[in-house]
Amino acid sequence: MGADLISGGYLTTALVPLGEQWKKMKKILTSEVTGGVVNVRIATQHYCGNVIRKMIFNKRFFGKGMADGGPGVEEEEHLEEEIKAQIVEIMTATVDNPSNAVEWAIAEMINQPEMLQRAIEELDSVVGKKRLVQESDLSQLNYVKACAREAFRLHPVGPFNIPHVAISDTTVAGYFIPKGSHILLSRQGIGRNPKTWEEPLKFKPERHLKY
Repeated sequence: MGADLISGGYLTTALVPLGEQWKKMKKILTSEVTGGVVNVRIATQHYCGNVIRKMIFNKRFFGKGMADGGPGVEEEEHLEEEIKAQIVEIMTATVDNPSNAVEWAIAEMINQPEMLQRAIEELDSVVGKKRLVQESDLSQLNYVKACAREAFRLHPVGPFNIPHVAISDTTVAGYFIPKGSHILLSRQGIGRNPKTWEEPLKFKPERHLKY
């Protein structure tokens, strides 16, 4: 019931069963994400939608748009339900997850001050103290990225992934999964598996560095 409400009646992507609606919304996300009488309601809805879409997708509207820069047919068709529901889903996923991840990473590094100092020195060396970190800096911030990866390994944003349903019989890692099975992956189980990770409960960013 919660998924139905959040997705606006299964109109989005992450919480929608595999089908035509899911395919359509996935296509919109992957391909687009990244006068006369004026209808005031439409104009104000588009403006409000444009603000959040510009923040999230760096686009004012979906589709090709009109020659005068306004929204096109695609926007008119999807504005009322699908786009609103998709933005709600994205915002729901991005409110707590990034901040929680940062808190866990900093908490782990405070417990091992030498790691925090090394990350600070790397930031000072690459970025300096007079500007903010830019995306173009990330390729040089190898230790900071390793700390982030290690934090996600130990403290994933959620204990399980979003449920999936097997669309055919398959075998994964020796386990037979029949068609129609509901699949839940334990993120903590994967990240803390002693068969995969040495000292799995210890925060060791170095495990993600290539020497």
